[in-house]
Amino acid sequence: MRISLERLKSKSGLTWLNNQKRLSRPVRIIGDGWYWRKERAGYTDCKCEAGIYTLGDAWNASSHCGSEKIIVYEFIKDLTSKPTQESRGNARLFLQFN
Repeated sequence: MRISLERLKSKSGLTWLNNQKRLSRPVRIIGDGWYWRKERAGYTDCKCEAGIYTLGDAWNASSHCGSEKIIVYEFIKDLTSKPTQESRGNARLFLQFN
C-alpha cells in the first residue's frame, strides 16, 4: 500500500494519520521516484538499499516538502521490519482545519 504526502496533508488524511498504531508502521519514503536511503542520506533506485522508517519518523522527515517532490510512503507488509535509523523523536502532528 502507498499513500502520498499530499493526501496525508488533507483534513481527512491528518485525521487518518493521527493514530499511534499507524505512526509506528514501517514504511519506505519515495521522493520523485527515488527511495530515501537510511538515515536520510541520499537517494537510491534500489529498493533493497532504501531506509526503513516508522511512518511517524517519515512524516517528521518529509512533511515540509512541497508537492513538486512527489513524496509517497510505501508501507512494508512485514510488520516485524525494524527501522534502519535512529528515531528523531516522537512524531508531532499539527492539525489545521480550514
